[in-house]
Amino acid sequence: MNVKSMLCGALVLALSGCAGAGAETTLKFDGAGNGTHSETPNCDDQGKVKGSGNIPDGDVVVTMKDSSGKQLFQQNFSGDFTLDERTLTGASGAWNIQASRSGDDLAGDAFSGQYAFYVNC
Repeated sequence: MNVKSMLCGALVLALSGCAGAGAETTLKFDGAGNGTHSETPNCDDQGKVKGSGNIPDGDVVVTMKDSSGKQLFQQNFSGDFTLDERTLTGASGAWNIQASRSGDDLAGDAFSGQYAFYVNC
């Protein structure tokens, strides 16, 4: 076996070791204003989500769906919060994590705060 073959073999092994590593994505916001945004990590049949934030005005609803559109997770957050890591199971492919920000309807204030949700597949 020559040096070129050995290097190519090592490269293939290194890359194949990463194939099952999956995707990581962060869905975050820091500021004011109502709205919606999302990220679409590619996941196998399992993923993990965790997050934290501080929302003094309003709330954020976070929803996660698998590639078939099945809802795997949904939760409303406000004030100081921490979402401990949760393992989710669903269909492989492009998953979607979405955050919908809204203000305090009674006071008429727009959303204000910061949050970050981390997805690891």
